[in-house]
Amino acid sequence: MKHRLIVAIVGLLLVVSWSLAHCAGGPTPTPAPTSTAPAATPTAPIPTDTAAPTVPAPTATAASPAQVSEPFIKIVEPQTGDALAGAVVVTGRAGGLFENTFALELRDASGQALVSMPVTVAAPDMGMAGEFQVTLRWTPPSEPTSGTLWGIYYSPKDGSVAASDHLDVTLVPIP
Repeated sequence: MKHRLIVAIVGLLLVVSWSLAHCAGGPTPTPAPTSTAPAATPTAPIPTDTAAPTVPAPTATAASPAQVSEPFIKIVEPQTGDALAGAVVVTGRAGGLFENTFALELRDASGQALVSMPVTVAAPDMGMAGEFQVTLRWTPPSEPTSGTLWGIYYSPKDGSVAASDHLDVTLVPIP
């Protein structure tokens, strides 16, 4: 019985070593060069430092400028100091917003909202940066007064202001 066990183990070792030698794909021989031309003479000094150069790994924002890590709103038009008379086209960029939506408000000098509306950002996907354009309409004042145009994004987590942009404008009567 002992003799059969030893023969089985030796046989198994022979099979395994033969498999490793023939099936594991040992080293591949390198073909001998066929060209008899002399080697080229280098024109520049050969660097002695053989370390590979350090290349920074691309980040999500570098790979795709539309991806943002923090919510933001940027009102592009109108601009600070513009006179607004009852209607205005508001354009800008925003991103990182839940459902790509934020609130746009025009407030008078006392801070009272004259008009408020939700704005949806035209972005390639939810949370990505994109552009918006909306028209706000309100009842113009009887005389010029100061006002503030606000873009506000409230956090869906706790209702706090997570991103905003504002600009001061002048609200004027329709001429």
